[in-house]
Amino acid sequence: MNSTRAKEAKPQTLREKRQEKRTQEILEAALKLFDQKGYAGASMEDIAEASLLTRAGLYKYFPDKAKLLGALRTWKIQLLRERIEKRLGVTETLQEKVHAITNEMLLFQNDHRGFFRLLFSAGSLAELDADETFATLSVLLTQVIAEGIEAGEVAPVALAEEITMLLVSLLFKNSSKRNVLGYEPPTSLEQDTALIKHVFLHGILKT
Repeated sequence: MNSTRAKEAKPQTLREKRQEKRTQEILEAALKLFDQKGYAGASMEDIAEASLLTRAGLYKYFPDKAKLLGALRTWKIQLLRERIEKRLGVTETLQEKVHAITNEMLLFQNDHRGFFRLLFSAGSLAELDADETFATLSVLLTQVIAEGIEAGEVAPVALAEEITMLLVSLLFKNSSKRNVLGYEPPTSLEQDTALIKHVFLHGILKT
């Protein structure tokens, strides 16, 4: 770690730790309620009750559901990005990196289905596109593709950002089917991982 940054970092006070813990409890309670009642169906009063807070007490943390939704996106997408970064840290080739990204993205969507139901049913694509945490995830994936182009592993058929968008569309294929079309894909996680890797890296033509 940079020595200057290390000096600037201050340990959390007890009050800050308590506030962080309370915020996390509220987010977990809100996500559970949103999953049970839907984003529109769960009121701030419901969330306050589930968090063992008064409505006024909840407003000290989050003034409305939109802020709660934004905080939930930040929490989950940051967690996903950290998992991907950890996997990428032990990979070398582009194929290994694409496998790591695909595997982590699909596993995370499977393990956090309630969050992705919320993500697809609340807010808008414009809000998601403007979300700073989601943008950092996109930057991470784009960097992998850009490095592949620079190393000659990826054909420079398009900008790295456009190729990344293609990969992301494949990675969210099943979530969109579940949460937009209401259709449960019949394939397993292993089958989906293998399909995305093959189509993205090799195309669909026989060689």
